[in-house]
Amino acid sequence: MPSADLLLNQAALTKPTQSGGNKQYLERLYQCHAPALLRYACSKGASQHDAEELVQELFIRLSHYENAQQLHNEMAFLRTVVVNLLRDRHRRNQHAPQWVEYDESNHEHHSQAPEPEAQLSQQQAVAQAEADLAQLPALTRRIFLLNRIQSLSYEDIATQLNIGVMVVRRHLRDALMYLTQRRMQREQQ
Repeated sequence: MPSADLLLNQAALTKPTQSGGNKQYLERLYQCHAPALLRYACSKGASQHDAEELVQELFIRLSHYENAQQLHNEMAFLRTVVVNLLRDRHRRNQHAPQWVEYDESNHEHHSQAPEPEAQLSQQQAVAQAEADLAQLPALTRRIFLLNRIQSLSYEDIATQLNIGVMVVRRHLRDALMYLTQRRMQREQQ
């Protein structure tokens, strides 16, 4: 991998003047800037795989660009092209239908519903959780449900129940300790 100095040194690329030198110029341009462009594409949200494809596409397009050897600020130009390719890909992905492999379309479609065993297991877990919650003192259960089910903050619960925030914290701690102990007891059986 080239050093950062080489990547930033525009003089490191000697621009050939003859028409046959475009290929060598592009090869040198790729060697000097491809790693930095990959990092740049990743910093803009592309996955490593997408970044590699984008950089390849950039250099393919650049090979058809007749004035490639006349670039004044190569890195700025290359980064602009990367950003434009990312935008194009994003727009295309938003409007294009999902890609379906031909082999996948021949398989039976599976139901999104859980298997009967998983469904029964979930029902049993819910029933056990409800039984454990029923064993909690009324205020502790109410505070726990307000926090975990309704996503209220400690302050909101304290205001709603006209109690202190420290009381809310204590009841939540007690509820969590009790529910955790009950779960651990069931797992040990």
